[in-house]
Amino acid sequence: MSIKAINQAFKSNLSGNIKLVLLALADCADESMQCFPSYSHIAKKASISISTTKRIIKKLEEMQVLKKQNRFIKGKKQQTSNIYTLTFGGSTLT
Repeated sequence: MSIKAINQAFKSNLSGNIKLVLLALADCADESMQCFPSYSHIAKKASISISTTKRIIKKLEEMQVLKKQNRFIKGKKQQTSNIYTLTFGGSTLT
C-alpha cells in the first residue's frame, strides 16, 4: 500500500465510481506507484461490476491518470493481470 498514492487519489477532483477505482488501485500500489490487481479484485474493492471496472480503467487511461501494461504467463499466450502505473495525470486532477 502506498500512502502517497492513496493521498493523491483522495485529493483528486474525481468523483463516484471513478474515484473508487483509483482508490482501489492506490491501495494496491507499491512505492513506485505500480500494482497488478485483477479486474475482479478492483471491482470487489470498489463495490462495482467487472464491466464497469474495465470501462473506468479505460477512462483513467484516456485521462492519463494511469498506464496499463498487459502481462502474459511466460511461455504461453495466456494473459494474467495487468500492471498499472499510477501517474495521476499531472495537475488536471487537483
